[in-house]
Parts: sequence; C-alpha cells; structure tokens
Amino acid sequence: MQKRLSGYDISIATAILLEIILLFNTKNLLGQTANSILYALCSISIGILLLLKYYNKHVELASGHSSEKMRQETYFSAVKIVVPILIIWLIYLHYDILSQMPIDPKKSDVIPMVQYMVQRFVHGEYVYKAIYDFGYFLSPTYMPLHWMPFTIAEICKFDYRWVAFCLWISASILLLVRTFKTNIHACIFVLLILSLFYYAIYRFDRNVIAYTLELTIAAYYILLIISINQTSAVYAGLGIALCVMSRYSLVLWLPLWFLVTILSREKKYTLTVIATVIVVVISVYVIPFLSKDWHIYSNTLNQYYRAAIGEWENLSIFTWKPYQLYAGTGFAHLFYESLQDWELADKIKRLQKVHFLVSIGITVVMGTWYWFNRKKIYPRIFLMASFKIYFTLFLAFIQVPYIYLMIVANFVSIAIFSEQMRYKITASKV
Repeated sequence: MQKRLSGYDISIATAILLEIILLFNTKNLLGQTANSILYALCSISIGILLLLKYYNKHVELASGHSSEKMRQETYFSAVKIVVPILIIWLIYLHYDILSQMPIDPKKSDVIPMVQYMVQRFVHGEYVYKAIYDFGYFLSPTYMPLHWMPFTIAEICKFDYRWVAFCLWISASILLLVRTFKTNIHACIFVLLILSLFYYAIYRFDRNVIAYTLELTIAAYYILLIISINQTSAVYAGLGIALCVMSRYSLVLWLPLWFLVTILSREKKYTLTVIATVIVVVISVYVIPFLSKDWHIYSNTLNQYYRAAIGEWENLSIFTWKPYQLYAGTGFAHLFYESLQDWELADKIKRLQKVHFLVSIGITVVMGTWYWFNRKKIYPRIFLMASFKIYFTLFLAFIQVPYIYLMIVANFVSIAIFSEQMRYKITASKV
C-alpha cells in the first residue's frame, strides 16, 4: 500500500484545483484570452506531468490492502463515515437546483430535445426526425447513449436530471473504491475534490446541472479512464463504446489508442476491444436508427453548424459580444475577433478546419513520440496522458466552448489522478 503522495502527485493535484478555479472564478479578473490560455495550459500540464512522473521508470500495480490492515486504518473508519455524509450533501445540492430551476425550453433546448427523443422511442416512433415544436427547426443530434438512459425516467415519470446524477455518482463511487484499495491518501483527495467540484458547479454555474445532462457524459468519461486500466478487453471496449455512442469527441484519438494497444498488448486483446465496440455501435445505433436514415450524421453536423451560428450571433447585453464565446474558456473568440472582413459563417468554417487539424495533429505528434519512446513509458499511463492532452485541445478549439462541455474535461482530470495512483514506480530504467 502506498502511503504518501509524490511531488508529481501533488503537482497534478494542484493543477486539478487550478483547472477548477480557472473554469469558474477568474475569467473576469484575467480576461477571456488569458483565462483561456491558462486553462488550456493547466489542463495540458496534467498530461505532461503524468508522462514525466512515469517516464523511463519500471511500473507495476500497487499492492492492495489486506483485510486486517484495512480494519486497522483510522482512515478507513473516517471514509466510511464521510462518504455517506457527502453523498447526502450532494443529493441535497442537486435537489435544491432541480426544485428552483425547472426544465425550460426557452432557456435551453438540451433536455427538451432529449425528452422528445425518449418519448418517441418509448412510443415506437422514429427518434431522429426533425423537431419543430420549439418555434424553429431542430434536427435531433444526440447519439443513442446520450438519451437512452433516460427512458427509465420517462417510464417512471421522474425528473431526467436524477438519472444523470445517479450515473455520475455511481461512476465516482467506483473510482473511489478502486483508489481506496491502493492509496487512502489519494482516495481522500479524490473524494474531497469530486465533492468540491460539484459544489463549485452549484455555486458558480448551476445552469450546467439545471439545463443539461452533462453529468451523464462525465460518468461515461470517468468509466473510460477506468476501462483503460482494466485487464478485461470487454470492459475496455465498453468504456470506449459508451463515449463513442454518446458524443463524437473521442473519435480522432482512437487511432492513437489502436497504435498503443496493438504495440503493447496481445492482438487478441485488441481485436476483442474492437469487436466489443463494433457490436455496441451496430446494435444500439446502426441497426435501429442509422440504417433507417443514412443522413443522420450529416444532419448532426449541419445542426451543430446552425447552433454555432446562433451562439455567435447571441450577444450579451453587457459586452455586446457572444456570451458563450466569452464564458472563460476556448479559443473561438479569437476567430470571432479576427478576420474582420469575413462573414460570420466563414469564420466558423475556418475554426472548424483548425479544430480538425489541431485534433489530428496532436494525435500524430503523440503517436510519433510514443513510437520512439514506447519502451520508456507504461502504455496505460501514456493512454491516459495522451487522452488528457488530446481532449484539452479538442475542447479548446471547439466552435462553441460551452462551460458544460469543459466540466467533463475536469472530471477526466480527477479520474486520471485517481487511476494513476494504482501504479507504483519500482525503479528507473537504465
């Protein structure tokens, strides 16, 4: 059992705290550009610190507690008491938001769109047909695992947002249990930071909870980080499938995952993971939905483009700048401010191209680095670090940097810190 946190661990933990502060508290103090740059650098540093910690080191799984040692640990009793108290506190915060902020399509169409999709699914209607009931044309964009979990809420007639909360709290508890087995100090930090981050959302931007279901996506990405560190190929495949079937963010990183996995694991493992992902994609998306309308993907891209136009035209009455572009993160505002002679639509298209090139570029760069250093870095550590770096840049150049998208990246940071504590350095490589 590991007892202490290393200097790298403390540095990563500090970066996670700064990441949260920069997400909520500093945009008015530092300004949009400085805050965006610092937030991105802070996020990227988490991946870099992880690589530095384990580079050219012999790595193995940390040993777990024996049952007798667990009973003797004073921390063990404290954790057993604190966890239920914190869960009750988080439930109260969640209830407080839901009771004061009902679902309202005039403020956000995110949850209403999910409701339409689920209701159609429950009644046997085609899910992905256009919606006109909001006073404008809306093409459903969400992948199946973004809305399917809420079927139970529709059938049982309770608030969809409780499903998102339960998924997130379940993934968080699984993360804590895994960390507790190898490092109690890290478990306590993860427990506190998860709770404090949720409170920060409650305190500074409760719209994230009230008007989105992003805790669902956060749960999926926590499970993805956990799945990277599982020996089971099926679990690894399910972790990837959950993310692919809920949002496209992961797709451009997957070639890097394939390179690392095929070089470091048996071919059977890699093929089993791929087969698992394919089975899930075909069974929950291709056969029931995509096969009935092969234009779903192009409709989704067109809807994202139309939504971006709307957000870039939605000016704050205080600054007369697009509110979502100046919420504190992302580099979309730089494209809005530059290219003065360009039409708004052309600016967005330029950002889309840069977004794609940056995402592909960082994947190629990290893949090249891994090829030449694959004997000096533990594969699972590299996958976590590379995903954090990729995900940071993917979100930094996204066409509308909604804060609710960024909270997923922060939860990824916490999950990475937690999971990397499952490993210990035994010696430096010669």
